[in-house]
Amino acid sequence: VYFCRQIAGFALGTYIEKPLQKKKFGHLTWLGVHPDFARQGVGRHLVSEFEKLVRSEGCQQLLVDTEEDNTAAISLFNSLNFSHKEKHVYFSTSELSLLLV
Repeated sequence: VYFCRQIAGFALGTYIEKPLQKKKFGHLTWLGVHPDFARQGVGRHLVSEFEKLVRSEGCQQLLVDTEEDNTAAISLFNSLNFSHKEKHVYFSTSELSLLLV
């Protein structure tokens, strides 16, 4: 999203199809808002537009994740009626660590 020739924010995501489960879902993997535009509806607009995009591709569900200390993101997702908080385990081949989100 541009505002006065400055990038106000961005969203990066994809959708995943699981043919055996006959399920398709969107996954918002990264959402960023420039600090100058925080709390002005930019994040809300980006999530809304991404959700429209994945729904137009036939997705029934949109997944998001964030760090557990990212209170701004958690507040945003709660206000957008995201629910069913779950813990996930992520593995990385570049680091020998286990991250619980």
